[in-house]
Amino acid sequence: MQPAASSQHRTTPAQRECPTCHALLPFDPDYVTWCDSCGWNLQPESVARPRTLFESFYLSLGQRLSAGLFDEVKRAALLVPSSHYRRQSPGCWPVSSTG
Repeated sequence: MQPAASSQHRTTPAQRECPTCHALLPFDPDYVTWCDSCGWNLQPESVARPRTLFESFYLSLGQRLSAGLFDEVKRAALLVPSSHYRRQSPGCWPVSSTG
């Protein structure tokens, strides 16, 4: 005989139970899980504001640099890895005088 289930719902690895209303929720580790029945976990993380001047500067610098890098990649005509050394002939490479 099979043991009786302890609850009405049985969860599978791709499902979780809502801690508030106990509805079965689809689960994917790449996405935030929320309950559309009761609204549990709709806003899972709040963004913390910078507490110090250094944190504020660091955040704004990071946003500026990442936006600049994104714009540079967006404007690039061809996205192929390259090295400026490949464009030079071997005779043009700098030679060290120490040996």
